[in-house]
Amino acid sequence: MLMSLTKNELTEFKLKLVEMRDEIKRQLEGSKSEVTSAADSTASQSQHPGDSATDVAMQTANLALTSVEFALLRQIEHALQRIEEGTYGICEDTGIEIPIKRLMALPLATRTTQAQDKHDKAQKGQY
Repeated sequence: MLMSLTKNELTEFKLKLVEMRDEIKRQLEGSKSEVTSAADSTASQSQHPGDSATDVAMQTANLALTSVEFALLRQIEHALQRIEEGTYGICEDTGIEIPIKRLMALPLATRTTQAQDKHDKAQKGQY
């Protein structure tokens, strides 16, 4: 296998990813509670139309954050799966090793910087 990451390094990355996953899950629970309580309070009170608009805007912002958190959670789960499969640290597009500095900065990276840039440009071209 190409991977030059040691078992200790893989363990450290796994622990960091699990910590990130757990933090996002806590944030998602908090966002869910905020949206639910805001909806409950809006439904139970007769408010000025401006207050209702503010509540709707806050709920929309919370839901947008939640979708970003879910996307991040999926990326973390994917990285953890790659550790289990023995493919963590290998670029999904090129098959070459992802530099450890990149993994340390972004443990959920699945591509080298160059491959990620190319991927992002291709994604922008689709819209």
